[in-house]
Amino acid sequence: MPAGNGVAGVRAAFDKVAAVPTVNGHASPELLPWLHSVELGPDGRVALDLERRFDWVLLLVDSDAPRRERVVGYVTYSASAVHGDRRIRLRLSRATLEELARRDDGYRNAVNLYLNHDPDTGGWLMARPRQVWRGQALHAAVNRTPAPRDYRFAGFGVDLELAGKATPQAAGCGSGAPVGLYPPEPVNALDGEEFGPARGLDPAGCPSGDSGVTRLSFPRGGADALLSRMPGGWWSLMRPNTGEVLAELDVSADPPVTTEGHTLVFVPLPRLVLGGDGRRISHVAIDWVRYDVSRRRYVPAEPEVMSKLVHDSFVELAVAGGGPALTARVDPHAAEPIRAIGDQRLGAGRKVSGPGRPEGVVAVSIGYEMQGVAYQFTWRSGE
Repeated sequence: MPAGNGVAGVRAAFDKVAAVPTVNGHASPELLPWLHSVELGPDGRVALDLERRFDWVLLLVDSDAPRRERVVGYVTYSASAVHGDRRIRLRLSRATLEELARRDDGYRNAVNLYLNHDPDTGGWLMARPRQVWRGQALHAAVNRTPAPRDYRFAGFGVDLELAGKATPQAAGCGSGAPVGLYPPEPVNALDGEEFGPARGLDPAGCPSGDSGVTRLSFPRGGADALLSRMPGGWWSLMRPNTGEVLAELDVSADPPVTTEGHTLVFVPLPRLVLGGDGRRISHVAIDWVRYDVSRRRYVPAEPEVMSKLVHDSFVELAVAGGGPALTARVDPHAAEPIRAIGDQRLGAGRKVSGPGRPEGVVAVSIGYEMQGVAYQFTWRSGE
């Protein structure tokens, strides 16, 4: 029997089950080859054939419903915890699925991936709410570990990845028609600009991408252009000059800080360590902490918990003069410092002077994804 959630079940009609593979609760385009749908039989049962190496989200689908109402609930199944054969075959009744199903937003990323996947063309779209923190001036993280209070929450954004669809272009980028991302209700950016169903967010610059994947980041502008909150509900990716809706996305993100300003997700604390000459960065060390609400203080993040929740963590060093950023993947539960990015040693040729302020490296960003949300923590020179 699936690993249900022990809550009130679903009583809506559904005729199909879409099995979405996940890894540590994370649905991603790389797993699309294993996504499949099975219709309920005349006896009200569905037969599923699942790979044991994945965990699964079983979406209950009403094929005749409007797009936004098509997924009426979901059931989680932890196949990776089952020992035995490589494949698991389940035969489940409608009554069992109804009893175990949930209707909350716990797997919104899986729903978005399913609704915006075209199995005929292989096209897909992923949306990731982005939450951004700013640290103090960069020199505050040179040769010392900053404190969590040295961050301030800066606001919200949205990142999109598309493949196999008509490439949306930002205004003024090539010959493509412009696109906008329209929130379901009015929301202000930190600079006071208002967006809503009648006025969409512009993407930040031209789309980027490789291997047939297009990436767009919203909104356009600097730190002050980030959104003050992330309205829940269905956002539309649309061409404003024609009204053509390219995709509909259920995007939301809870406030990531307490009323006292404490961060409620994993917090990376970087330390840029200078070499023996005191003028070059030899490596970057990162401590990870979390806020313990019951003890009302920050404590070290548990490696075993982070390994199950955190995906695609990275550290990026921006270089003065607009040169290419240096990026390395980060193992968030490893104690080893980060010494190399590609074939380069961190700080190679990147001198620092004055009170520990790097000249070549002007910003350090640490980011990661967790349950479909991107988190970014940035330190910049002069802030």
